[in-house]
Amino acid sequence: MKPLTSKQQHWQRIIEQCSASGLSQAEFCRENEIKPQSLYQWRHALAQKSKSAEAPATFIPLVVEPPIKTNPVVKVSIGSIDVQYEAGTDDTLFLRVVTLLGSSA
Repeated sequence: MKPLTSKQQHWQRIIEQCSASGLSQAEFCRENEIKPQSLYQWRHALAQKSKSAEAPATFIPLVVEPPIKTNPVVKVSIGSIDVQYEAGTDDTLFLRVVTLLGSSA
């Protein structure tokens, strides 16, 4: 963990004094002319810094699988009829289906 900056050390001492005072945080802030929001923010920031220092980085294994190869889907609309098929489908078959649909539409 990086050492605390002088400002962080200053606020760490204030937080410790507040805890040892026996006063509520609001009373401590009032008596020491500290904005309560500043105390709360520094308490949170220093707690987060402490937590991040305690938890070592861990790595989770990642398995990368090759993408599933699919052909793009082609959609054709004939009047109110929609036909979808995979690209690469036999063109002759597709033309027969379109012709049949066109004649029935």
